[in-house]
Amino acid sequence: MVTTAFFGFSVYNDALQRETINENLRTYVNDAGNLTAENITSWISGRVLLLENLAYDLNTESDRNIQSYLQSRTLVNTFKTSYLGEADGSFSMHPQADIPADYDPRTRPWYTAVESSGATLLTQPYIDASSGDLVMSIATPSGQNVVGGDLDLAVVSSIINALDFNGLGYAFLVSGDGKVLVHPDKQRQMKALEELFPSKVPVISAELQETVSVEGNRLVAFLPVSGLPGVDWQVGLSIDREKAFASLTEFRVSAFLATSIAISAIVVLLGMLMGFLLRPLTSLGAALEDIAQGEGDLTVACPLP
Repeated sequence: MVTTAFFGFSVYNDALQRETINENLRTYVNDAGNLTAENITSWISGRVLLLENLAYDLNTESDRNIQSYLQSRTLVNTFKTSYLGEADGSFSMHPQADIPADYDPRTRPWYTAVESSGATLLTQPYIDASSGDLVMSIATPSGQNVVGGDLDLAVVSSIINALDFNGLGYAFLVSGDGKVLVHPDKQRQMKALEELFPSKVPVISAELQETVSVEGNRLVAFLPVSGLPGVDWQVGLSIDREKAFASLTEFRVSAFLATSIAISAIVVLLGMLMGFLLRPLTSLGAALEDIAQGEGDLTVACPLP
């Protein structure tokens, strides 16, 4: 009965502890994920606005010096490369680079996409072939022309990598179709979620879900990055399940030890108590055995309890 009572109490407290940890994790993950998503949106939105202002200036200035615009200090400090593709096929960029003589911006995906949509667009991040850096392109209409700029996403990577949940996990950026765009481990960038979670691919959802990755048991959730034109991005949050529930494991160990010690103490105390209570009966039984064998001294009084 004592063992059953202790076991039932431990199971009840274990369930309470688990639910409390889950609720705290859900709150923490949602708050941290939303804040990270907002920081990414704010940083990229500022660059989009800068490029749209450039497009407006180039479209409204009748006597324009394209290179002077592209070489402005703000653009140079913000974009790896800024460029203008014109409706007549001419192309200007800064910094200057060798391009084929027959290069026609009107055939490039960034130009045709903006021309067909008439709106600003962002490309998916990609690894720059020359520098090996993670970059993305922004393109926006400028009258009949298209202005573009390439962004070094080192800042986005730093925003993502700054979130480590006090050593419990990390954040990563993933596209809506399940492609990992930014990850603390650069070897996993541009990989599909199936490669990171081969046993059980998580669903892109804000719900905290248990899964198994190449790193072991994880808790994963995804928070949307909203407010950016033409992209479907999610901030993925990956937490080490064992570390997250370490306090629950400690509670289980302490509950087991406490139960074992309590039961051992109870058994010892009950043994001592039963020995004390049964001592008169033991003496009486010995005296009766002596009498039955004809060796008992009938003048001796049996001790009373």
